[in-house]
Amino acid sequence: MLPDQAIAEFKALHLARHGVELSDEDAREQAEKLVGLYQLLQRATVEQQNIESNQSLESKAVGLSFGKEHRA
Repeated sequence: MLPDQAIAEFKALHLARHGVELSDEDAREQAEKLVGLYQLLQRATVEQQNIESNQSLESKAVGLSFGKEHRA
């Protein structure tokens, strides 16, 4: 749950950007959905980076197992 101050800031930003004042309930719902979306994207980015890192390590390991030096 987001703190009341964060909701107040979200309401102010929404009003300034869209010219529409949100109720506290609507602002909280939209802000929490936005934070949830950000967290989902962040997790997906971290997972993708982990996959790429593992693939890079596996590639280097394969090169070393065949007596080749792998340069990144």
